[in-house]
Amino acid sequence: MTWVIVFCALAAAALVALAVCAWPVWREGWALTRQLGRASEAFGEAMEPLGDALEKLGAEQPSSHRR
Repeated sequence: MTWVIVFCALAAAALVALAVCAWPVWREGWALTRQLGRASEAFGEAMEPLGDALEKLGAEQPSSHRR
């Protein structure tokens, strides 16, 4: 019966250790996800003028597709 108590205590300690190690990783991963979202929004906003300029440039120059 003693080994059951020891096994349960070791299992509980392992779960606590796992939680202690995983919590900072979870928080940093969540922060990274939020930061990537903000970066993608900023990138999209920065690409709008470039896309407009490329469309304008493409409309001004004639197409030179050879077949």
